[in-house]
Amino acid sequence: MTVKEKRKCRYIIHTATIAAGAIGAAKLPGSDMLMLSAIQGTMIMALGNALGVSVTKNSAKEMAKTFMIGKIGKGMAGMFLQAIPAFGNAINSVVAAALTEMLGWDTVKEFEERRKAENKEESVA
Repeated sequence: MTVKEKRKCRYIIHTATIAAGAIGAAKLPGSDMLMLSAIQGTMIMALGNALGVSVTKNSAKEMAKTFMIGKIGKGMAGMFLQAIPAFGNAINSVVAAALTEMLGWDTVKEFEERRKAENKEESVA
């Protein structure tokens, strides 16, 4: 990965992380899962674009991963919320932001591995 690509990825991931944290902190009616999934899905697509990786082929896989990570995070936050209701929004915000950050860097790693595999296939052919 070039320095420029890493800088782009860092910007994309941190922007999504801040947005996810803000959504997690807001007292919104109903679940914030839909908005978090939209932020994370957009982040994945932007990372694919920044790294020149086609996301359309595997978008279902990435979106499923986004959904599962969100569900796990929401479950963890729910446990904390019941134990410490006064800090519920802060905990929800931290969990949403941390999971988005982790998903972003995991996606970058996956896309990098995919690029390396594609380059090997091209050099063999």
